[in-house]
Amino acid sequence: MSEEKQPKVLFIKGRPDAHPIHALYADAVKADHIFEDFILRWHDKPQSSHLRRYASWFFCAFNMPKSYDVYLAECVRFPVVISRKIGIISRKQKIITIVDDESLYYIYSNQYPKTTIQAMKWYLKNNDGLICIGEFQTWLAKEILKDECPPLVTAFNGIKKNRLEKLQKNKFNPMSRNILHISNFGMNFRLHYKGLDLMVKAFDEARKILPDIKFYIIGQNDEDAIRYLLDLVSEETRHHIIFTGRVENIESYFQDAALYLHTARGEAFGISILEAMAASVPVLISEVTGVREIVKRVAPSFVVPLDVEHISKQIVEYFTLNVGEKVELSQRSKSIASLYSEDYAKESFLEAFQQVTNQR
Repeated sequence: MSEEKQPKVLFIKGRPDAHPIHALYADAVKADHIFEDFILRWHDKPQSSHLRRYASWFFCAFNMPKSYDVYLAECVRFPVVISRKIGIISRKQKIITIVDDESLYYIYSNQYPKTTIQAMKWYLKNNDGLICIGEFQTWLAKEILKDECPPLVTAFNGIKKNRLEKLQKNKFNPMSRNILHISNFGMNFRLHYKGLDLMVKAFDEARKILPDIKFYIIGQNDEDAIRYLLDLVSEETRHHIIFTGRVENIESYFQDAALYLHTARGEAFGISILEAMAASVPVLISEVTGVREIVKRVAPSFVVPLDVEHISKQIVEYFTLNVGEKVELSQRSKSIASLYSEDYAKESFLEAFQQVTNQR
């Protein structure tokens, strides 16, 4: 596909809608948008049966619009690959997937059923290119697909300009005893995926040495999930974990936070981590979190294994630093995160898109 010709692109997204930054990328290449289940809707209906899902895949595959040069999928969207296999779209038309969710890590760590893993590998192998958001996703794709891996290009996400400017105004408080985490979760896979069980257990352990620290967890949740998490810690620690629910002014919590904690199991990238860094708050993350290469530039020791003891030890070590050391980490965090604007991310995506579409 020549560089001179602007390819005609169809963006295949999930419901209720694409992730805003994925939609931004699609709009940057002037793509038309279509839902994965544009004929038989199932994706946002939890009660949908497997039969309905599979029927939708094939109905949509047989009716896939044919007039596009590139089919850009937001994560795994089976109908587009099925449509090629049944001859609706040709080999000359490219299928490219934005890899930016937990799927690769769940395949890698065998957290899906075997049939699901086989199906997802089949989907990924039958792409003409993968745009992996972050080096972690690129590494996972290579490890999983090995010799059958299609061409890979790495891009990254970023923070909206006005949001970045607002966050950069935050003044770090090195005397704070507050830890912060942001995510939406319930009694579902997101609680495990976000590593909330690890975080509350590590916080409980750290409080044995730092009894005055507090842990603020921001985001939509439910009572069952909160009860489950509080049952993992001591009675005394429960009074030091504050579930705020959804809040309007997250910036005020950044102002009062000394540390942002995010030890997720396979977080694809982690915009909230970048936002905390941009707000001058040092972050502690797991080694299976997408922004790990960015955090390592601040301090390699702030990227830790999925281990409660190791996480708690690092929390204690951070809070025993002197003010000057905390301020230095804060300034370095802000400086590095400030490079990752949404405009810069869009440029990285456009470069990746051009590179992968020009593959022969």
